[in-house]
Amino acid sequence: MNEARAPLERGLEVRNQCTPGYAAPDCVKRSHAAQWHNAGLALRRVLSFVRFGKGVVSDVTDRVAKRESPFNVAGHACRPDCGACCIAPSISSPIPGMPNGKPAGVRCVQLGDDLRCAIFGQPERPACCSGLQPQAEMCGANRGEALAWLTQLEARTQPGIE
Repeated sequence: MNEARAPLERGLEVRNQCTPGYAAPDCVKRSHAAQWHNAGLALRRVLSFVRFGKGVVSDVTDRVAKRESPFNVAGHACRPDCGACCIAPSISSPIPGMPNGKPAGVRCVQLGDDLRCAIFGQPERPACCSGLQPQAEMCGANRGEALAWLTQLEARTQPGIE
């Protein structure tokens, strides 16, 4: 096997045995990091022109939709009873239980009944998920707005869409 040196996140370098057909854990990590490196860039580009509709009909009760803030919830940085970012976008990185990722609009197998990520803060959580941080533009005022915005983001960032 050939030895290769490749940059990882945060400018670190490691020696690896990454050859075609050899899926060492470091090779896979490097591949996933490279794949999702520009995810934040895509989000910033879309933020400039995507507008999600106010008053979107939500599939959750008013009690849930009227929570005060989507942020600063103990243990998770997102709004309770939402899970929009675990449903609306496609994820091409492997997820525990979904080795081929997940298509857009499909619930992630790691999303619990409480609509919380079961692998939040764990090393096996994909980099694209860890890098997605709640923001007022993305989360909206309720789960329905978050689902609508993320669905539009997914549609507008598909290959070939400009």
